[in-house]
Amino acid sequence: AGRQWLDTVDIQLIGYDQARMLPMLYKRLHALGVEQPPLLRGTYRKAWVQNQLRFRAAAEFLDRLQAAGVPSIVLKGASLIPAYGGDWGRRDMSDVDALVPLDHLETALALLDAEGWKGLRGVSARGVVARFATRRHSWNFEHPEGHQVDLHWHVFASSRSDGADDAFWSAAVPLELGPVTTQRFCDGDLLLHVLEHAGHDEENSRVQWAVDAVTLLRATGDVRATARRAAEQAAAHDLVPALRDRLELLADITSEPRVATVLTAIEGQPARRRRALAERRRGG
Repeated sequence: AGRQWLDTVDIQLIGYDQARMLPMLYKRLHALGVEQPPLLRGTYRKAWVQNQLRFRAAAEFLDRLQAAGVPSIVLKGASLIPAYGGDWGRRDMSDVDALVPLDHLETALALLDAEGWKGLRGVSARGVVARFATRRHSWNFEHPEGHQVDLHWHVFASSRSDGADDAFWSAAVPLELGPVTTQRFCDGDLLLHVLEHAGHDEENSRVQWAVDAVTLLRATGDVRATARRAAEQAAAHDLVPALRDRLELLADITSEPRVATVLTAIEGQPARRRRALAERRRGG
């Protein structure tokens, strides 16, 4: 199917949402011994180099956070590197996303400012604190060399109450990326974040979220535990309907059986919540 698709397009002219799939397509066709256009290998090598450079710039910031006693969790693309077999070239990262606790936000912003990172749209670090800390969940910053860090202080834009992110922090797991030791979400929380992010109307991610979700599900060790955790967290953040829609779409367009396992867990979540509410009302 990949070879047939390549015969119908000019890979130098396709949109970015499709172009970022090319490194993964190259690895798959290479493993199958399928003939490929010469340019396809170049897309993989370019992604590998760019991802390394982007993360190297962000790694200095992560190291400074750690030295300052600020906990952090790497999100999205960089946190999915293990699911992609540790291969830095398979999954394009347009930026590096990092989560810090809200009460450490000013320290994190001061570190970005000291290293020359500039807030997008001309917003200063102080401006982010004054204007957006209580109204948004993240803001993007650009390095002098052009790399970007998306700094988060909440996981979801729609869930910013006190303690909303506590469960994500308590279940985070260690993540080693080259010389950097940091944290990432557990598989269930990571799957939830991937599926939630699909609802952000971003042209660049129209295909990526589906690939990320299936890749993560294939890499997770205990799919039932991952499904259960994603369902419970979806219920806690009022995301059950959105996740159900995206999982049903995944089930329609893929043959991945693990999608059905997560969908079953999601379908059962509202009923469990109603039973729990009833038990609390009865004093049980």
